Amino acid sequence: MKLTKEQIEKLYAFTRKHYVVHYDLQTELVDHLSNGIEEQWQQIPKLSFDDALQVEFKKFGVFGFMDVVDSKRNQMNKRYYRLILNYCKEYFKFPKILLIIGCIFTFNFSLNFFSDNYKLDVINGVLLFAAALLLISSFANKKKLKEGKRWLLKDIIYQFGNSIAFFYLPIYMYNWYTPSNGVLKNIYLQYTLSTYTVAYLFICFVMIYIIPKKANKLLRETYSEYSLV
Repeated sequence: MKLTKEQIEKLYAFTRKHYVVHYDLQTELVDHLSNGIEEQWQQIPKLSFDDALQVEFKKFGVFGFMDVVDSKRNQMNKRYYRLILNYCKEYFKFPKILLIIGCIFTFNFSLNFFSDNYKLDVINGVLLFAAALLLISSFANKKKLKEGKRWLLKDIIYQFGNSIAFFYLPIYMYNWYTPSNGVLKNIYLQYTLSTYTVAYLFICFVMIYIIPKKANKLLRETYSEYSLV
């Protein structure tokens, strides 16, 4: 005995009722629930759809679908960070690596126009500016996420994953590296911080521009049904 289209739609509505907002997760759960219900009907043909659904739902435990959603989100976040890493690696090959090296030396040279008392403030200001761009872009991208069905990877791409911690890296860095007198005189430390700053800016560039630009391609590769919706 197979589920009808109407019953499948009820399963989608059931997942939405239990706070599963992403279509890909809904589909995964609907497939799981429908298979479980059909297996129950093979053993108890007269079992009602609603009773069979409740039996399947109880198998998810006290927290319902929450554990499944969290597990899938962690999986997709890992995929997203692998994408960042892969696109960053492209810029560590010749000739693009020359651009990175040039930016590091240019930024380090620019710091010499400031006194030692203000170099750390300049570095932190640049980093905070980049973090602010991430935050602004995240809010601006909310419009894109309202279009059509919601997909977990799409949300992660346009909201930059669990990048809220990334916003605070400049502050952590500043507190970690700032000498007691707030003066930056060590040339090696200055080069290190310049490299860190350029790397931070570059990662922001990949997150804000590169990956979202390729979003549709990445989503079609991840979800076979994405191009059909």
